[in-house]
Amino acid sequence: MVQSIRGVVAFIFLLTWSWGALAVDLNIAVSRGPVTLDPYKATDAASVRLLRMIAPGVLELDRYFQPSSPYLKRFGHKHYKMFYLELKEGVTFTDGSALTLDYLKSYYEGIMDDKNGSPLRGAFKDVESIEINQGTLTFNLSKPNPFFWSALEVSLVKFKDGDRQKPLGLGVYQLADWNQNGDVTLKRLDGYQTLYFKVIKDPVVRYLKLERGEIDIIHNDIGEEILQYGLENGFKVVESPSTSYTYMGFLMDQGITADFKVRRALSYAINRGAIVQNLLGGRARPAYSLLMDDHPAHHKADIHSYDPQKAVEILEEAGYPADEKGERLKLRLAITSNPFIQRLAQVIQQDLKAIGVTVDISSSEWGTFYGNIKKGNFESYILTWVGRFQSDIYYNLFHTDMQPPNGANRGRYSNPVMDQMLDKMMRETDDKARHKLVRLVQKWQEQDMIYLPLWKRSHVALVGPNVKDYAMYPDGGYEGLMYATK
Repeated sequence: MVQSIRGVVAFIFLLTWSWGALAVDLNIAVSRGPVTLDPYKATDAASVRLLRMIAPGVLELDRYFQPSSPYLKRFGHKHYKMFYLELKEGVTFTDGSALTLDYLKSYYEGIMDDKNGSPLRGAFKDVESIEINQGTLTFNLSKPNPFFWSALEVSLVKFKDGDRQKPLGLGVYQLADWNQNGDVTLKRLDGYQTLYFKVIKDPVVRYLKLERGEIDIIHNDIGEEILQYGLENGFKVVESPSTSYTYMGFLMDQGITADFKVRRALSYAINRGAIVQNLLGGRARPAYSLLMDDHPAHHKADIHSYDPQKAVEILEEAGYPADEKGERLKLRLAITSNPFIQRLAQVIQQDLKAIGVTVDISSSEWGTFYGNIKKGNFESYILTWVGRFQSDIYYNLFHTDMQPPNGANRGRYSNPVMDQMLDKMMRETDDKARHKLVRLVQKWQEQDMIYLPLWKRSHVALVGPNVKDYAMYPDGGYEGLMYATK
C-alpha cells in the first residue's frame, strides 16, 4: 500500500508555519490525472497521491511502520488478533460533519463487501467482525496479523451528495474541481493556497508552459534533455532518491512468459547500466528490493549483469533455437503512451533483438493500458510500484489468492511454496522471525524472476525561479507542495 506523511505533518505545519508565506497559488504540470478519486478503487499513483492530500487515513505508519494518528484518542491491539480504536472528540470532515464510529464501521465494511469490488479488500480478509462497544471500534481477526495497521491507512472519505468522485476528507485540502481533461484543483481550508494540477501529456509543451510562466512546477516524467535544457535556462531541478520500483512484469499462467527460463534470459539481455546513463542521466539506482534500503527485511537481490551471451545460452538450453533469420521468440510488450516509456521500450526492443527475441510494442493511453494489465490482457509490460512499502506488499503481489480482482498479482503467478511462505509471514508476530521469512520470499522472487527489476528512478521536478522551499518526497507524493512559496 502506498505510504507517506499525511495528516500529522499537515496539522503541525499549519500551526507552525507563517500564513503569509503560504499565501500562494501554484500551477503544477503532471503527465496524467487520476483514474478515480474513490478510495475503494484507487490504486494508480496519480489517484492515490491526490487522495492523500484530501483524505488521510484514520491513522498512518511512520518511517519505521509504527502507527500514529491525530484523530484517535487511543488505539492498540491484543496479540495482533484484536485491534481497537477510540476517536477523539470533534473530528470532522471538511464539510464540518462529524466522523463517528458508526461511519468508520460502515466504511471499512464497504471495502470488505465483495459487491463493491475493492482491490483493497484483501487487506481485510482476516476480519471476522467489526464491533462498536463503549466508544471503541474493534476489529476481530480470525488469525494474528502483524500488518493489519497498514489496512487502516486507506484514505478515509465521505462522498459529497453521494457522488463517489467527490470525496470529502479529513485533510488540509478539499477538492474544488476535477474536469474532463483530468485537471484537479485543490483548495486549502484556510483559503491561503490553491493547487492547480494540470494534465499536459506532451513533455515539450510542459516545458514551454513553464518557460512562459503558465506553470510553476513540472512534477516528474521529465526527460533528461529537458532537465538539462531547463538548468541551462535558469530553472531549478529538485530531486529525491526514490523508493519507487520500476520493473518488467509477465503473464505467468500461459505462453512463453510462463517459462521462468525465458524471463531469466530476458534479464541478462537488457543493458540496465547503459539505459540508466543514457536515458536517465544517471538519476537512478539498482532496484534490489521493493523495500527501502534500511528496512530490516531488505534483501539485496542479485541483479543480473548485462550478458547477452548468457541469455542466448539459457534460451538454447530451454529449447528455443534460432531460426534461419536468427529469431527465437516473439514477445508482446505493453506500455503507456508516455514518451520516455516509449523510448525505453525501443531500447529494450533492440537489446532483445540481439538475442533473437522479436518484441512487438503495444502502446496505449494510461487508462486503457492499466485496465488491460488488471484484466491480464498482456504478455509483458513495464510499470512502476510507487510508494514506501511494508513487507506485506509481497502477499498482495505474489500469493495465488491475490490474483485480480482480489489483489495485485496481475501476472497470475502461482506457486504453493511461495504461498506457504507468505501465509506464514503474515501470521508471524516475532519481528526477527518475520524478517527472515520476508528475505526468503524475496530470494524466491529473485529465483523465479517474478518481476524483472529495472531500477529505482529518482523523483525529479523542474521548478520555476520564483518558487521557493519546494521539496520532492521519496515516494513522489505531493506533500512537499505544502511548504512551497513564491
